[in-house]
Amino acid sequence: MATAISGRTQSTKRPPAAKQTTVRLRVLIPFFAALALLAAAALDGRLNPHDNVQLQGPGTTGALHWSNGVFTSRAELRAWLNAHGKSYDAWAKAHPAAVALLPATSPAKPTP
Repeated sequence: MATAISGRTQSTKRPPAAKQTTVRLRVLIPFFAALALLAAAALDGRLNPHDNVQLQGPGTTGALHWSNGVFTSRAELRAWLNAHGKSYDAWAKAHPAAVALLPATSPAKPTP
């Protein structure tokens, strides 16, 4: 197809339809692949939730976290309190919930 503009002939060639389709597919295939990957990740997150971690607070594992120390028995805590000029009996009356977290005896030490 040729058109005449100001006495000159200008050719207005259009690319074949097959070439336009190939260019569109080159652009659209990665887009849809990324979209499918995103949808699969979202679906996996819905079907397999990863929020089943049970967090435990301090002391729930048989150890008391107190003043930058971890005490696994009442004897350990009593020694620490004595070293800091405190009475275990007075501390125990003031903190009954913390006393309940400590086992009465120390846990068995692993043998090397």
